[in-house]
Amino acid sequence: MYALNAINISKSYRSQGETAVVLQNADLQIKIGEMAAIMGLSGSGKTTLLHVLSGVDKLDSGKVEIAGEDFTALTSEEAAVFRRTHIGMIFQDFQLLESLTVKENVILPLILDRFDVSDQEAAFEKVMKVPGIRELADRGIAELSGGQKQRVAAARALIHEPEIIFADEPSGSLDMKTARDLMLCMVQLNRQTGCSFLIVTHDAYTASFCSRVLFLQNGRLESELLRQQGRAAFQKDILNMWCCLGGGQDDFT
Repeated sequence: MYALNAINISKSYRSQGETAVVLQNADLQIKIGEMAAIMGLSGSGKTTLLHVLSGVDKLDSGKVEIAGEDFTALTSEEAAVFRRTHIGMIFQDFQLLESLTVKENVILPLILDRFDVSDQEAAFEKVMKVPGIRELADRGIAELSGGQKQRVAAARALIHEPEIIFADEPSGSLDMKTARDLMLCMVQLNRQTGCSFLIVTHDAYTASFCSRVLFLQNGRLESELLRQQGRAAFQKDILNMWCCLGGGQDDFT
């Protein structure tokens, strides 16, 4: 069984009488415990792909299974509950509430689902494995650096022990050192928890921390690379593939 199995998915948008095809009969499988990245040129549909996989946006056709459940067959209400319990989300802009403390932000999904306070506390203790979270628990969001905010977002995504975490450009607003620390944190969490990660990024450095990189082109995931050596060598392979697909070094600056 896959953590994620997307079959023949398509998505298009219509504007001013014209139809823009974003995804066209695309297939994607993510193994349980896998950490994978999706890359594509700006406007290739990477964020749209995450939106339809997570149920934020509706597919035109196709099917998405998460942990063996046909996610696309659920009603809107059922999908909302399923998303809160089986999917974690990490965004480039963090989406944290500055009126709440770090701990309150992390346990917010459990508060919304009316978990008992004792269960909230027990779950928070589990996500203490996210580096740097314990000492930040009582601090306000405005006091944190960008890297610390993204760690809080990672802890919140893990709080309900989801099968898969979707990350949309998680290092996009971070400097190189902070991005490195974040990606090392995510790799550690992937290994410790067994949760699958699917990361959308335009950055070869970020993608090189994953075990597999898929390239979105012409509405489909037509190419992929498997990591078979060290991270630095894998980054070079990613850059070479990127150039073969029509990208350039400037796309990563």
